[in-house]
Amino acid sequence: MRQKKGRSLFNGKVFCGWNKSLIESGRYYYAWSHIPFHELDLPQNTFTLTTLRDPLQRLISHYKMIYGFYTSETLHPCMKLEGKWLGESNGIVEFANNMPKEHLLAQLFHFSPSYSKAEAVEKLNRVNFVSEVETLNSEGYQRLERVIPSISLPNGKVRESSVTSAIITQRDKEHLRELLKDEYQFLELLKDSANH
Repeated sequence: MRQKKGRSLFNGKVFCGWNKSLIESGRYYYAWSHIPFHELDLPQNTFTLTTLRDPLQRLISHYKMIYGFYTSETLHPCMKLEGKWLGESNGIVEFANNMPKEHLLAQLFHFSPSYSKAEAVEKLNRVNFVSEVETLNSEGYQRLERVIPSISLPNGKVRESSVTSAIITQRDKEHLRELLKDEYQFLELLKDSANH
């Protein structure tokens, strides 16, 4: 495998990650990033795919990753910014309260810079393939391989937090669901649009 910043060559195929200009060039077999969809200017006919997740589960997963880096003293680059969100308590509620809105409502923001649910649904409906984290192993990967047989993505999680000691109460979850209500409403609108 040959690599340079944001680009790897493997088995004669180019893979790109994180690098906006490389992704926008369209000169690759597969590219990925967390760059919001509304900030990318992709070449026409680029096949796009995304995976959505239950907002509360996504937030808990993000928290567990950051909390895990903090407790193991891992010097991951994201800790410079995201480590501060843990605050004084290191609890998930303070973490969520300290998160900037574009991170808290990341899935909604990804498709609308103004957090418009209607705009996000309209933009997401332009994406070629949408799956859900909760059903990736049971059906998502198989559906994708039927659409693009040559993509050959590995099944299963690449990384999973080992943090199990973080206590998240029912009251915490209720508070967090309230913070995430716009994203839940967006996902409901998306389901409604798919059913029509």
